[in-house]
Amino acid sequence: IRGLQAGARGFLLKDTGRETLFHTIRAAARGETVLAPPVAARLVRHVQAPEAESLTPRETEVLDLVGQGMTNAEIGRALFISEATVKTHLLRVFAKLGVDDRTAAVMVAYCMALTEINGIELSRAETARLVQRAENRHIGVASGLLDQSVILFAEAEKLTHVACREFSVEQIKPPASLPDFRIVVAFSGMARTLSGTGYNDRVGECGQAAAALMRFGGIEAGEHPILSEVPRGLFESQARKLPENLRRRATHYIGEVGRVHAGIEAWRQGDLEQFASLMTASGESSIVNYQCGTPPLIALYETLRAAPGVFGARFSGAGFGGSCVALVAAGAVDEVIERVSRDYLATFPELGPKARYAECRTAG
Repeated sequence: IRGLQAGARGFLLKDTGRETLFHTIRAAARGETVLAPPVAARLVRHVQAPEAESLTPRETEVLDLVGQGMTNAEIGRALFISEATVKTHLLRVFAKLGVDDRTAAVMVAYCMALTEINGIELSRAETARLVQRAENRHIGVASGLLDQSVILFAEAEKLTHVACREFSVEQIKPPASLPDFRIVVAFSGMARTLSGTGYNDRVGECGQAAAALMRFGGIEAGEHPILSEVPRGLFESQARKLPENLRRRATHYIGEVGRVHAGIEAWRQGDLEQFASLMTASGESSIVNYQCGTPPLIALYETLRAAPGVFGARFSGAGFGGSCVALVAAGAVDEVIERVSRDYLATFPELGPKARYAECRTAG
């Protein structure tokens, strides 16, 4: 664990052969990640646990090679498949594991493998915070707890509510009255990355907004003020004093908190239309107030939300490339995918052929 926190690039066992050791050293020098086969095998057992939707043999092979630090092109050559096919497999793997990208998937896998092999007992909450620390300190992304918490805590068919401030997790069963629906993940064809984007700037602006609002309200701010410490009434009375960019960030955050609680209530009541409309409103606020989302991803979101049969849509993640996710009527998936893929190709002909669409089911 200490090695991982310090930025270790790989993990090998003591009996690793000389050739493998040399290969690993060279791979680490190139900035790649190498996962020992026994570690990968343990990961496979985790992801193929009976209570979860199992990965296919090909998906398992792809995830194994991701753990070895291979690029999509290298994986394609190793398995004699196209790079586009690799991306499709990864999209399905991420959907089954409940993550947005390979970083969260591999990091959680590393933690779980290292703790099991070394006989270290860590709670799921401790594992989630360890992954967050690694992303914050060593990858340079000011991310939170969401991705790894979904991997570690999600349960099939349930809504997972993660309260990050106190870090509590609740799984909420749907009522029998909840209409049937499907989850469609639409990959824009544009690779998602958070390092080097405006993501960290947005997080910093939220902190600045929190500090300013607390100052306006006479509240002492700590070293790292956060918007969850700002009373809603204080925001409503003082937001007009903020610079426009900070006001937008705070508006998005406060709105998201309200939408989460309203969404939980809609889920409990079996009101899928209200739940999905809140999801779409979240996507709109991400664009307007948080000001994230690349033009292709925004276009994909707009195309999805306008398609008949789509209850709601939003970005899957922060919006700097990657995918959108939509809730779709059970009998409309094929028509939605056909329409969205056609319209998206017409709008972005250079990315349309790289786009991928997957129908998903909940798993945990």
